[in-house]
Order: sequence, then C-alpha cells, then structure tokens
Amino acid sequence: QSKMLEGGILEPIVQQCRTALDSKAKSDHETTRYCLLVLSNLSVSRQNHKLIMAEVLDVLAGFSKHRDIKCRQHAVFSLGNLCANHDNLEPIIRSGAMKTFITYAFPSSDTSTNVQFQAIAALRGIATHQLLRMQCVREGALE
Repeated sequence: QSKMLEGGILEPIVQQCRTALDSKAKSDHETTRYCLLVLSNLSVSRQNHKLIMAEVLDVLAGFSKHRDIKCRQHAVFSLGNLCANHDNLEPIIRSGAMKTFITYAFPSSDTSTNVQFQAIAALRGIATHQLLRMQCVREGALE
C-alpha cells in the first residue's frame, strides 16, 4: 500500500469520489464504488489513517449519506476501519457519520451482514471513547 500511495494513487481516487458527490455531475457509480473500496482497503492499515483522515474524511462522510446504497455501504466500510483508531473517533463523529452507523447497525432489508458488522464495529470503537460513549446512547445506538 505504501508504494501505491507514494505513486500517487490517492489523488485520482479522491478526485473521482469528489466528482461523484456532486449530484449535477455525470458520474459512473460503479467506478466510484471501486474507488471507495480502494479507500476501504487503505483504511485497514493504521499507518494510512493519518493521511486518510486528513485527505478523505469529508468524502467518506459525504458518501455515508449518499443516494447510492452501495456507495453508502462502502463508505461505512472505510469509516468503520478508521474507528479502530482512538485518535480518529472525534473527527469521525464531527463528520456526522454516527447516524449512518446506527442505521446500518440495525438494518432493514437493504443491507448486508458485512455492512452491519462494520457499523457495529464502528459503534464499538466509538463506545470505547469515554466522552463519545454517551453520545452513542443519546443518538440511539442502544435502542
């Protein structure tokens, strides 16, 4: 992954994702989904978290509310991976992703068990933070 990042893979991926967030832009959701999967894979490695948080958090937060369900799910994968790092929790909460985690943790029929697992893992990570734990409860994570 470090060689890919050194080679500049992040810039075109983020650009594709930013374009897709614009509802007026003609964007290929299939390509965007693969870009989001790359971001998910990159976010597995803790050594990439700082870069992803600085460069991509706003994009992931935007996709966590996107109209395309697969894009939303892939954003949850990435954000869930980032929630494994205690340093990322407060910025992720400020990005507004908590409602999406709660929605996918208690899914209707439109989600997969993988997304549910990732959302629950994200909520678990957030619940380990002494100050954010109560926010989880206030926003309905235990209902």
